[in-house]
Amino acid sequence: MRSYFFYLLCLFAVISPLRGQSPFNSFTLKSEIKKHLPASRSLSDSQLMALAKGEIISQVQVRSKEKTQSLDLWVGGVHPQNCKRALRKIAHYESYPELLSFIKKSQYHDEHQRWTLKLDHVLMPFAMYLDFKIPRIKKEGSYSFTFEKGFLTGLQGQVIAQELNSQCMLSLSGQWSGPHSKIPDIIFSTFVQTLAELGLKNLIRSTKI
Repeated sequence: MRSYFFYLLCLFAVISPLRGQSPFNSFTLKSEIKKHLPASRSLSDSQLMALAKGEIISQVQVRSKEKTQSLDLWVGGVHPQNCKRALRKIAHYESYPELLSFIKKSQYHDEHQRWTLKLDHVLMPFAMYLDFKIPRIKKEGSYSFTFEKGFLTGLQGQVIAQELNSQCMLSLSGQWSGPHSKIPDIIFSTFVQTLAELGLKNLIRSTKI
């Protein structure tokens, strides 16, 4: 039953923007974001302005071919604090169950750079267990990660933290291809997009205090 509620949430979810920047700063930041976006990502002027104003923007594409399925994901947002302050809190992965309600368990092993998570919520179709390798991100830069176990095993991605106008631009991209998940493309796409947007939105909101 809860999967039906989750699908409805995905289809009708509206992501609230994070407000608080002046129009002047927004236009300046928009130009900086455009200059620093990866060449592989193309955002419209309205999307760039939405990012500069504090909204979360994402691009998600899921495709099925015979017995396989593929995912391409990008999600970005601007933290109102500089990267040094923002990442000090974001890098404390163990505290994520306190920041994001759908994360029930979070453990990080510094020696092996392995992060294990349990995600669950009454509106999710099933509990997800993630096990991936990622460094503890404490400063600006580009960081690769891989999902080694659990849902979307084999996914490879990148987290970028970049300071722009004394604020921290955060983005995550990921690509995956594997056996068909048995989840229809539109549901899979909306599920990933909703989770990514809500996750980054709430993470920024929780760590800017």
